[in-house]
Amino acid sequence: MSAYRSRYGSYATYPDWKEGYIGAAKSCLALGDYRRTIAFANIALGIPAPHTPASVEAMNKDFNPVFIRGVAQEYQGKIAESYQRLQTARKIWNPPNGSLDEKIQIFDQRKEEDF
Repeated sequence: MSAYRSRYGSYATYPDWKEGYIGAAKSCLALGDYRRTIAFANIALGIPAPHTPASVEAMNKDFNPVFIRGVAQEYQGKIAESYQRLQTARKIWNPPNGSLDEKIQIFDQRKEEDF
């Protein structure tokens, strides 16, 4: 819970930056609070990248919130929604270790049963 509190401090201090909301989504995911995980990921997706001369982490721009939301939806049993989110995440960035491809392949195998 302390990780969640520290993330709250981040988005409370910088409400127009995605990073705090992504961190809160990750913390809620770890706590098994999937409803709030999705809510924080949705907020992060709705915030434009900050206009700053500093570099902006590309993973936080779009991939992380979409991916985190897809994982939470899987845990909620929303397989079709999760499948769509993970496919969207793969279009944004496909991890070179193949883990996302493997996950989507498992969904493809289950597609006939669960969708």
